[in-house]
Amino acid sequence: MPPTTSASRKFAEENADFSSSNGRIMLTIEDSAGDAVGGINLNSIDERNGTFSIGTVINKERHGKGYGTRAMIILLKYAFL
Repeated sequence: MPPTTSASRKFAEENADFSSSNGRIMLTIEDSAGDAVGGINLNSIDERNGTFSIGTVINKERHGKGYGTRAMIILLKYAFL
């Protein structure tokens, strides 16, 4: 996230539509109780050439519990539908 509150607001507003029209799809990773444990995103989406990048972040205390792996599998299935 951007380092300032105003930059964070601008970033959120620009990415709130959850579409690939801005070249980025951002999702929150939650545990079974609905608590946020991290995030995953597709970015630099180039539909013409069929390329993209993936980024993940998992809260430190949740590392090693499979959240990132499961989120990656789900996102890759979505990306290659």
